[in-house]
Amino acid sequence: MLARDAVVRTMTMQRRFAQFVLLFELMLGGITPAFSADSPSWTAVAPLATARYGHSATRLADGRVLVAGGTTLCCVLSSAEIFDPATRTWHRTQDMPVGYAGHAAVLLHDGRVLVIGADQQAELFDPRTETWNLTGRLHARRFGFTATLLTSGKVLVSGGDGGDASTLSAAELYDPATGTWSLTGNLVEAREAHTATLMPDGNVLVAGGVQANAANIELPLELHTAEIYDAASGQWRLTTPPNRQYLMPGAAALRNGHVVILGDVGDTEQYDPATATWTITATRNVAVQQYAVTPLPDGRVLVAGGYDSRTTTFDAGTAIYDGDSGTWTVTAPLITPRRQATATALANGDVLVVGGLGSNDQGAVLASAEIYSSASAPAGTIGPGFTGSWYDPAHSGQGLMIEVLPGNRFLAAWLAFDPAAGRQAWFTGVGTYSGDTATIDNVALPTGGRWGSDFDSASPMLVPWGTLRFTFTDCNHGRVDFTSVAGYGTGSMNLTRLTQPAGLSCGS
Repeated sequence: MLARDAVVRTMTMQRRFAQFVLLFELMLGGITPAFSADSPSWTAVAPLATARYGHSATRLADGRVLVAGGTTLCCVLSSAEIFDPATRTWHRTQDMPVGYAGHAAVLLHDGRVLVIGADQQAELFDPRTETWNLTGRLHARRFGFTATLLTSGKVLVSGGDGGDASTLSAAELYDPATGTWSLTGNLVEAREAHTATLMPDGNVLVAGGVQANAANIELPLELHTAEIYDAASGQWRLTTPPNRQYLMPGAAALRNGHVVILGDVGDTEQYDPATATWTITATRNVAVQQYAVTPLPDGRVLVAGGYDSRTTTFDAGTAIYDGDSGTWTVTAPLITPRRQATATALANGDVLVVGGLGSNDQGAVLASAEIYSSASAPAGTIGPGFTGSWYDPAHSGQGLMIEVLPGNRFLAAWLAFDPAAGRQAWFTGVGTYSGDTATIDNVALPTGGRWGSDFDSASPMLVPWGTLRFTFTDCNHGRVDFTSVAGYGTGSMNLTRLTQPAGLSCGS
């Protein structure tokens, strides 16, 4: 009889705990089965304060990302925001003196950011003080130009539309030491909507783009040429042309010293500076424009999103180009299809994609942001997806609720029993986590409360209980070690996940 009573009590406690878990999970958004994260993956992060496209995104020397300017269709923005990868949150910083869209931003060697607008104006952002200041004016108005940081620390601006239906051949240099611009050699061919890529030898490869004038403004000439800026002499010279023409292409430097150029119909070519030759490589099997391109820290190149003009659809596709093998690998798609977004490689190898246009609806300017993780963190690395209910199958009838909070905070509430009286007891606390471990140093035992009409907010007390230390082997298994000063002793309990809130995954 005693054994049967023990079983009945255990089953009753299991049902009570399960009922509490159900209520808790419903409040958090529903129940979904626990599962392991796929790798790679995209994770939504806090949105911008202001939706925007045509903005710039620059990773600062301290790893944060500065997003500046852009437009909301009706208005050009002067606002700027900073993303902190450690907390995955944004904060507004000082507005730019002049708002820009479709501008260029370059991180200088001294840690400041140079922003270059189309109206001959340039501004400097100092991340130490989070302030903006106007700097020297360019010699010409430019739209669709390129800006490239040279090994000398100067910034090369080339080509663009001068605003009078004519394409520019003029190039100029910005000197951060003096805050002034100086003219340098002219491009061999005037061009706009082209690419400019710094090569290992310190020279700059310019390729593709178009050339327009008053006679051909409606049908500008697509250029089938490439040229090199010699940083030592300040002069331009033609090099071997690519095999195909490229309008508004993407480009990036590769770890093998080559430069890859990406077309809007999936064409891909690599330029070898040693031999001045172009080689067609694998085709990216999509036909999209206005995609986001960013070099990854491992030397590969990520391409995300875009717009397919044939079907007038927005794309969520993501692919990685490996210059060593000349091949493309399709990877996890964006959460939100978007074009004219920015993609910024973070210090840990992840990629932050921000803003853009999100649908054919012309009002769909995006504030959303998401992060691409190309490789899984170690299996037990704590993240928001660890939120949920946990229990030990060997001690069924008690269990823990865990919630991973912003700012690397970790909340736990443990349903257990008073060892002296055998009554139910709750003890709770908030601590911090890092890697696969979470520690709560000030766990408290609530007591003294009254139910219903007898409740008095002044009556509950938090009695010091002790400490908890959690260690996870993966997203579904772990252990909690405890030391109590309230008569519960010292020991450990193995943990197995019971439920997980809908919308969260282990990789979240």
